[in-house]
Amino acid sequence: ALRAGWRATSFALETLVGVADVDGAAFWTLVADLDAPIDGDASDDATCEARVDEAGRRALGDDGRARALGLARGARAYSPRLASFRTMAAALSDASGGCCRVELGGAV
Repeated sequence: ALRAGWRATSFALETLVGVADVDGAAFWTLVADLDAPIDGDASDDATCEARVDEAGRRALGDDGRARALGLARGARAYSPRLASFRTMAAALSDASGGCCRVELGGAV
């Protein structure tokens, strides 16, 4: 299970799923970026989404992958997988309040 200090919004989780699809190393870069302390308040949805979006762009770099992720996320392409992951995590995890698990390259 992955425990982190950010809000587990659908936008954030779909961004994590999308980045993991593209680049496993970028996924962990994004996790570290989202878990880093921030200046100011990111509690409202717009500020939170902007922070997640910028972190995803930094993790993927400037080669068009971030733009493709934005388009896929805008189309909610990762929503069904996110729902599936939440269901699996609930069935496989004894952690209360957990919603997700990380599986990259066959490793959990």
